[in-house]
Amino acid sequence: MVPVDFLFSLTLSRLITHIRKLDVDASSVNRFVQNAASLAGNLGVIIIRPPPKLRFDESLMEDSLAKRDTGLRYAVEARSTTFIEDRFFALLEREGIAWCIADSAGRFPFYEAVTAPFIYIRLHRSEQLYASRYRKKELIVWRDKIRAWDKDTFIYFDNDSQEYAIKTS
Repeated sequence: MVPVDFLFSLTLSRLITHIRKLDVDASSVNRFVQNAASLAGNLGVIIIRPPPKLRFDESLMEDSLAKRDTGLRYAVEARSTTFIEDRFFALLEREGIAWCIADSAGRFPFYEAVTAPFIYIRLHRSEQLYASRYRKKELIVWRDKIRAWDKDTFIYFDNDSQEYAIKTS
């Protein structure tokens, strides 16, 4: 049981992102969205996480994003540096999709870009991926950035070794 105003975020099916590499028909995406609809008013953001070896392809991304339910919030967490480019961020902005700002100890691309009416942040950890806790001064820096952006923000702690995500939250 969760509080009535709790929001869940879901990662788009691995079948869609990793096996089919975003090259799917609309029915595959619709099936995922219909299953997510059971969350009703508790659905926060759907995360689209392309596989790390998938390089940015503008036409593939345009086609893939066109199949989504535009009434829902989406964010893209790309793990290839080929996505860090103006054409990609312009596409996200046109579509109202958030770029995932991911702090990941340098393992995944870190780039601060605001591309949607909301912000999506994943804090994997800046020093050791998944294995250390955020210090108060680091959290203050994030707090100040979030205040400056002045948008609804979804922020997730994914530094789960030794339950640091729970302790940090």
